Amino acid sequence: MEYRADVRAKFRELKILTYRSQYIFSCLVYVNCNFQQYVSHNQIHNYKTRNKENVLIDQTRLQKSRFSLNYYAPKFFNTLNNDVKHYTTLKLKTSYKKT
Repeated sequence: MEYRADVRAKFRELKILTYRSQYIFSCLVYVNCNFQQYVSHNQIHNYKTRNKENVLIDQTRLQKSRFSLNYYAPKFFNTLNNDVKHYTTLKLKTSYKKT
């Protein structure tokens, strides 16, 4: 490979996660392991809404605190399909590595 060449295709070929992908994956595993610490919409009300499986994101007063794991981890977790949200940690790890 040449100096300063695009490595995205090479990472896919070698099945290596980029730094950003590794951070997102770590956030997903963190929320999955510590799901009992978070409050979801279905714990607040009994309405059958499409976002009932989503985790509530804590409100932050300062912009600086939005760079923490407590803000972005639930946000990434809410983007998953509802079926994937109920995976065990082991199944989440194996399904992520297959893709």
